[in-house]
Order: sequence, then structure tokens, then C-alpha cells
Amino acid sequence: MLAQIAWLLILMCGVGVVYIWWQSQEIKVLAKAAAERQCRELGLQYLDDSIILRGIAPNHLFKGRPCLLRRYVFEFSSTGDERYEGRVTTLGRRVTSVEVDAHRFH
Repeated sequence: MLAQIAWLLILMCGVGVVYIWWQSQEIKVLAKAAAERQCRELGLQYLDDSIILRGIAPNHLFKGRPCLLRRYVFEFSSTGDERYEGRVTTLGRRVTSVEVDAHRFH
């Protein structure tokens, strides 16, 4: 009986880890889309077609639930010669900010 309970707990933990990973991938797609949109609106080149998770932390309740604050970074160029860094912050499943470093105008 105890072995069955232990197996059930291990299975539940595994399902929980897979769910958190899957949800994180969805949020990463939202953050990447926000970064691409910001670059397009500012006439910048979104580089490497990637965004990298830089930090994750628990945050206050959002709509009555605890949520995670995630910070992503991406690179862009204004002239095609230099690389600059941009940042996307998400709270739960919502993009809260997209920022780009100071850069040259072409």
C-alpha cells in the first residue's frame, strides 16, 4: 500500500513538472512575439530569432493567484553592424514590459 502511494506521488510530481515546463514554453512564445513586435514597430532588426530566460522569481498575487515574474533578453540591431540588448518582462501569462537599450539610428 505504501509503495502505491509513493508511486502515485512520484507520478503526480512528474506531471506537475511537465505542466510547468509546458506553461513556461507558452510564455516564452508570448515574450518572443512581444520582442519581435517591438523591433518591427521601432524599425529594428530582431537578431538570432531567439529569446533567453534570464531570471525567474515568485511574485505577488495576480488576479487572486500567485504567479511568476520572468525576465527574458534578446538582441537587436539598428544599423546591421552593432548588437544591442533588449528585455521582456512577464508576470504570469502577461507581458508587462518590453525595453530596448539606447542605440544608433540609421
